[in-house]
Amino acid sequence: AWEILYNCVDTSFFSPQKKDNSQRGGLSLLLGGNQYEWYRLDVALETVAHIAHEIKNVRLLITGDLNWISDGKKAYQLAHDKIRSLGIENNVEFIGAYIQKNAPQIYNRADILLHTKHNDPCPGLVIEAMSCGLPVVSSKSGGVPELVGEDAGVCIPVETGWDKEIRPSPKILADAIQEVVDKLKDYSH
Repeated sequence: AWEILYNCVDTSFFSPQKKDNSQRGGLSLLLGGNQYEWYRLDVALETVAHIAHEIKNVRLLITGDLNWISDGKKAYQLAHDKIRSLGIENNVEFIGAYIQKNAPQIYNRADILLHTKHNDPCPGLVIEAMSCGLPVVSSKSGGVPELVGEDAGVCIPVETGWDKEIRPSPKILADAIQEVVDKLKDYSH
């Protein structure tokens, strides 16, 4: 006999906080974790550029270090160059690295977790974010669809495979974000 053991989360620590969106306004997306793969950040930035046409006050919160290359300063320069080329300078905030005790505060600054990693097996990030009441928009790959299900977000179809980097479509991710926004209360439970 066997059973699946998911990563666990302390739901008394990772829990929703009442959000006062009246002061903030708009929509906040969270790209969590460390940014050790360029494609994850690149896809998120392009997704924000797409969704900014529909939701003017959209914000992407980016956590962790930018370390897909060893020169962190150059990585930030590449990221800022991409942001400028997309015209989303006012839509992106770099939060940087954080310690675990600050994670719930960061999750609770966002409305939706944008998880752009392909084939993520069982990401603690997704489980923690959902425990804080965040719906998830991700690709339908790895273990994320099983974690998110039909009630906690939208997972978009992507090519499957392990032999190459597969980027989720920023346009389809943007459409999925709009779908979640339209039913945000239903997905945020």
